[in-house]
Amino acid sequence: ATMLSGHMALAAHVLLVSGLYAVWRWFHLYVSPAIRRRTPPAPIALAAAVAVVGGWTLGFALSALQTLPTLEYLRISYRVAERRVGQSLEIQLLQPGLGVLPQFVLPDLFGSLERDSWWIAPGGVWRDGVYYSAGNPLEGAPAGYAGLLMTLVFAPLGLYRSDNRRAWWFWLVTGLFAASYLLKIPLIDTVFELPPLNVLKNNRFTFATAWASITMAVLGLDALRRGEVRPTPWCLVPVALIAVLAAYCGLRSVSLPVAITSGLPVSAPDPQSIAAWFRAMYRASLFICLLGLALWALLAAGRLRGGATWTVLPLLLVGELLWQQFGRNPQCDPKLYYPPIASLEQLQQAPPGRICGWRCLPACLNQSHWLPDVRGYDGADPVHIVRLLLLADPHRKSPHIPYALTQLLIPFPSPVLDMLNLRYRIHRGSPGPNDRPRFQSRDYWVEESDTCLPRAYVPRHITVEPQPARQLVRVAADDFDPREVAYVDQPLETPLNDARPIVGKAKIIGDLPCEVTIDVDMETPGVLVLADMWFPGWHVSVDGQPRPLLRTNHAIRGVEVPAGRHTVVFRYEPESFARGLRLTGFGGIVLLLWCGGVLIATRRSAATPTSAQNTV
Repeated sequence: ATMLSGHMALAAHVLLVSGLYAVWRWFHLYVSPAIRRRTPPAPIALAAAVAVVGGWTLGFALSALQTLPTLEYLRISYRVAERRVGQSLEIQLLQPGLGVLPQFVLPDLFGSLERDSWWIAPGGVWRDGVYYSAGNPLEGAPAGYAGLLMTLVFAPLGLYRSDNRRAWWFWLVTGLFAASYLLKIPLIDTVFELPPLNVLKNNRFTFATAWASITMAVLGLDALRRGEVRPTPWCLVPVALIAVLAAYCGLRSVSLPVAITSGLPVSAPDPQSIAAWFRAMYRASLFICLLGLALWALLAAGRLRGGATWTVLPLLLVGELLWQQFGRNPQCDPKLYYPPIASLEQLQQAPPGRICGWRCLPACLNQSHWLPDVRGYDGADPVHIVRLLLLADPHRKSPHIPYALTQLLIPFPSPVLDMLNLRYRIHRGSPGPNDRPRFQSRDYWVEESDTCLPRAYVPRHITVEPQPARQLVRVAADDFDPREVAYVDQPLETPLNDARPIVGKAKIIGDLPCEVTIDVDMETPGVLVLADMWFPGWHVSVDGQPRPLLRTNHAIRGVEVPAGRHTVVFRYEPESFARGLRLTGFGGIVLLLWCGGVLIATRRSAATPTSAQNTV
């Protein structure tokens, strides 16, 4: 179920934590007694290990239908490729360190992204008198929040019960390990540079820190319920931490940070509203800290006992979590997701062609009108497509985002973009006196290119270049013209006359996400080029007969077509999907047999006492 969630990196983190817990638990139950010469029966230990490994294997098999194609696709991801060579793109944006540690217990200590607030987390930079914070609170330390009372009051109490102490230490180490990517703890953070952690989005691993805090708090509440809590000098550590946070919140409630008083940009909302939000937040945080100190005082006095305590404490802990989230909207009003834009609605009715926003409209927003964007939305874009698009901006004038280089691509006129069927450029504001907009509406206007090629076209000449890297060099040349030449990675079956140009025309007659059908009329033999991404999972047929798929111009598809009228079909049928289907089917059969075996064994065990009683 975790692998099918659609979040592969988060699923890997969940499985990592559960795997670490399984290893620790197995060691605690079977290896540790053996060290103390109280060895449990070997078959029991072996059966436990086989059960865990078997359950994991079955789970991977059941999810293989989605997991295997996803892993195949991610192998050519630009972001994953950067991580493999040690370039952690997210960590460059987060600027983490111990300064973000207070956010694990007071997530709004440095502001938020909600209305009337501002994000002033440590690690940002001052530029022209304005403070620009780094990172994203949704993927940083605030995501590891489980409550100040739960983390600094009740979680430490788990050490008091001896039979839970090992579990408490395990979850403490696990929580610190999950947070070490953000905190940059020496030595531990280097573990994240090792595979497979180096290809995961580890700034989201902090959910395990929150889970560890909750688990340790449950162990602490259990010790308190059994009357085993006796405050000792080491309790001064969490008390001191709460006291420091209380002093900071009290100070900031009367003296706001400089980033708020004089470091806001001109485009920020009303500064008075932001200041009022921060003052209210600091006062509320101060109240939580004082409540934590009061609870520690009651613990020291032995007053947290009795039946009423076990009614109030859970409500108090849950109440803090609810208070932190009260009034927050993880998503905005659905009416604001895709507000009507007249220019985009007109573009829907225009002749087909790919689009690109000029310093506006990230690629995902165009999906509201089913407009195909030449860019990708995220850093999971295939690396060869990213390299092609970067050729269109050789001087890097675009405001590139490190983890999604093409999201804010500025489409300068380029043969590469003509080849990729970039027909429409969308602009914000009003057109200039020399601009000729195809469509214009309030705050948006659309420019149409008269040089772009259709999505499916036939170049005049073909050159064989087996090396994809060499293809990229040739496409990047100043004299490259996609109308004149296409570079393919395999020799053609029909020799072509280099002096005689190829003549043909193509029209897309069927367009589905996994299948594209093209009607081709060739006066001479040649190559049909489809300006869609080349990928090994794509297959092509001409009049129903399979043909080799040609990697063309480094990143797009091509196929050799003889003279005459033909129907060409590109179909996505990756071998990984077929393997995944077989594994999922096998896993389903195993699961059914397993459930059937459990059902039969349960019925037999239920029937055995009755038979014995009748015999007596």
